[in-house]
Amino acid sequence: MDRESGHRWGSALARTAAMSSPLRRRRGSILILIAAFILIQSCGGAGGEQISDQAGGGAGGEQSSDKVRAALVGWQERFNARDSEAVCDLFAPDLVAVFQGQPERNFSQLCRLLQSSVSDTSRRYHYDLDIRDVFVSGPLGAVRLVWTLTVTDNTGTVIDTSIEPGIDIFHRQSDGRWKIARFISFSETPSS
Repeated sequence: MDRESGHRWGSALARTAAMSSPLRRRRGSILILIAAFILIQSCGGAGGEQISDQAGGGAGGEQSSDKVRAALVGWQERFNARDSEAVCDLFAPDLVAVFQGQPERNFSQLCRLLQSSVSDTSRRYHYDLDIRDVFVSGPLGAVRLVWTLTVTDNTGTVIDTSIEPGIDIFHRQSDGRWKIARFISFSETPSS
């Protein structure tokens, strides 16, 4: 995987501007994980395809968990279609993103990396999405998921495949759209 490119989680992501010292950044990441764990546990624990929606339905009877799921699937489709205008739409302006072994990145940093990746004419980045759990309570949602990134060259030859489990924390924005406000992700070595 080309960690310098901007593909979603392949270039660590999270807030650097809001936290000044490495200790505060680490503490912020730990607090995000703790909050995600508490949210997931309070909604019924992990395992299987569990969807909890304690917030009730939305406009047109659509459940909040369905809206979160649709936001992820829509982003995947736009990313795979190389839509540079839309690859940043999934993320909240106050994004804090962390990818194992990479510096934390904020919205602007992540957006530049994503747009660079989808504009790269020497490679093609393709994401497959496996949503494991979606939990929603009020204006917050947590998603346990696995992204599989396949990078190919112009001839279609696979350059790299990365399996990237993670947890995304969504926040319902003032316009009613669900966006990722925090995420933490890491890379597994694919099994042969």
